[in-house]
Amino acid sequence: MLGKLLKYEIRAAASVMTPIYLGVLALASICSVCVYGCLNNPFFTLTAAGGNPVLGIVTGLSAMVLLALVLLMFILTAANIIQRFFVNLLHDESYLMFTLPVETSTLLLSKLLSALFYLLLAVVVSGLALWIVVGIPMMLSIHFGLGYVWVQMSKLAQIFAQIPSGGLYIVQGVIALLLVTTALILTAYLAMLLAQMPLFGRHKILAAILIFCLLAWFFSFISTMAPLGSLLLGGMMHLSLAGWLLIIILAGQSLAAFSLSKWLMAHKLSL
Repeated sequence: MLGKLLKYEIRAAASVMTPIYLGVLALASICSVCVYGCLNNPFFTLTAAGGNPVLGIVTGLSAMVLLALVLLMFILTAANIIQRFFVNLLHDESYLMFTLPVETSTLLLSKLLSALFYLLLAVVVSGLALWIVVGIPMMLSIHFGLGYVWVQMSKLAQIFAQIPSGGLYIVQGVIALLLVTTALILTAYLAMLLAQMPLFGRHKILAAILIFCLLAWFFSFISTMAPLGSLLLGGMMHLSLAGWLLIIILAGQSLAAFSLSKWLMAHKLSL
């Protein structure tokens, strides 16, 4: 049943997000052509677009519009996550969703997984757009070329290889980033559920925002002070230990927010 719910959530949001993704990639392609034109001008320098001010202006404007569209993509992704949870479980479709033969944890998990899916997809689209704008023109440029790009990547790899436990830090960073995102999503869900209490009357939206800010501040304080304390006491030698401590705290925060949200949904608190 979780698979069916997840498929429903992804399809429901696809109609809104797909045009944004295509728009980002299309604009990135246009910007890439402009960058390619600048790089392949025989008079190109790193401070001037080959003596062609029109091409430089078009390249700069297209880059700014692309950046704005990428920011809009992440804003719409966050708005869609909130809107899907509110409409399905707290508003018009809540009666239908709670009559399905599934546990509340399954409903909540489907929302969480679909939210993580679209956030990850937004990151992938952003990375692909960056590669289209910068990577492809440099690979095809008469001034740089594929060999130049390969040499620079090799230098970065050599620098990274000299960092002790560099691979471990990357793994810890990826896990922590995933858990931070999960904790924020579940905190937003929890804030919306708590805001449904009769105590807040008609001010449920304002209450949800204030509750989210308070919970996010509380969780961030805990997740920051504990690893920071281990670093101050043990120095840089305990950097990996601080990373694992941060991961454990973030996992605990996510589990706490999930459990409390599940309890509120199961008891249909003022829903």
